[in-house]
Amino acid sequence: MIDKRIQGGYNAGKFIVDSGYTKIGYVASNRIITNFLKRREGFRAALKEKNIEVPNEFVFSLNPIELKGTLPEFFYSGQEYPHAIFCEDDYMALRLVKELTRIGTKIPEKVAIMGFDDIFEDTMINPELTTIHVPIEQIVRQAINQLQEKVSNSNWLSQKSFVSTKLIVRESLK
Repeated sequence: MIDKRIQGGYNAGKFIVDSGYTKIGYVASNRIITNFLKRREGFRAALKEKNIEVPNEFVFSLNPIELKGTLPEFFYSGQEYPHAIFCEDDYMALRLVKELTRIGTKIPEKVAIMGFDDIFEDTMINPELTTIHVPIEQIVRQAINQLQEKVSNSNWLSQKSFVSTKLIVRESLK
């Protein structure tokens, strides 16, 4: 059984590999975010099981909160690039889809894209984004429950919860 803290990244990597991709890219956040590091750990674990590594030239970083940013030169120069790319969050994936579409790259025919978070905007683009769903409402309810118990019970001890994620398959990577 896979550690829940890395489950989402692991499932993303496993899905990409099980879909037949071996030439894989990775978009990392240029900010240190603990959740993203766990996604990375899980993703690498899934690829390692199949003896697949992401070459350094196919790893690049983006700011997860900026809406614009340049992509690596290989996207513009006609050089060969990954056949599938995993992004640590959906905003980075959406930027990638938008820019690749702008320069005429067919998704998923030329390159398949996968994100993480399952935000609403994922279904507002064409092709819709394949992603890992994070049950935010469930996480919020759990946090509220924790706070309510802490306020009403002076003997309440803090708890750490791990919530599972779920693969959402859409058109950007099948």
